[in-house]
Amino acid sequence: MSSTRALPETTSFVVLQFGDDHYSFNRVQCQALQVHYQNLADKRAAAASSAIYCC
Repeated sequence: MSSTRALPETTSFVVLQFGDDHYSFNRVQCQALQVHYQNLADKRAAAASSAIYCC
């Protein structure tokens, strides 16, 4: 979703296609999705950095 940060101000919605399915998102929804997935990535990175590795 990093591409949502680069949306021009004139963009009012985005349509994503997955196979035959289409999903449309308005600007606010795109921003919310970006925040959601960034939070997931941050949690995953924090969990990986706190993991204990044993030889």
